[in-house]
Amino acid sequence: MISFPLIAVDIGTSSLKVLETSNGKQTKIKKIGIEVLPDSIVVEGRVENYGALADILDKLLKKAKIKTFGKRAVISVSGDEVLIKKVAIPFVDGADFFEAIEIEAEQSFHADLAELHWEYRILEGYPMCPDGHKVVLLVAASRDVIDQKLEVIHHLNMKAAVIDCDIFSILNVFEKSHG
Repeated sequence: MISFPLIAVDIGTSSLKVLETSNGKQTKIKKIGIEVLPDSIVVEGRVENYGALADILDKLLKKAKIKTFGKRAVISVSGDEVLIKKVAIPFVDGADFFEAIEIEAEQSFHADLAELHWEYRILEGYPMCPDGHKVVLLVAASRDVIDQKLEVIHHLNMKAAVIDCDIFSILNVFEKSHG
């Protein structure tokens, strides 16, 4: 679990939102800001002008009095930017299982894995798992998309603490708040 202050950055189609958290026994929102984006920045869910976005984000952070130097950012990918697939893979011990996951990921995403940032999680205790199989959740996003978002964060002297998928962020908040 991350226990240091974070700056969340939400790049929406029509607005840019930021918030800073404080750390302690309970995470609290310290500062928050929102800015309407010009139509040309995000088109059909895709950022078209990262330079202009970085400038707007920089101004928004200053307006909200959020200092970024050396802080960690939370960003997310959503919609067409993220690929999510649940697969059942025959279980074998060791490196062979990871190789099976890689092969399944390449087939599921129809892409060279070198062009993607991807991750997997074994879903333990999955109720509909065939005997001798493990259910694996595969998640990927284009390296270009992630690298461009990271470039915006780095431009503001921050490091990425978390890169998440919108849907998983919502589920994590629900789980944290409702146990």
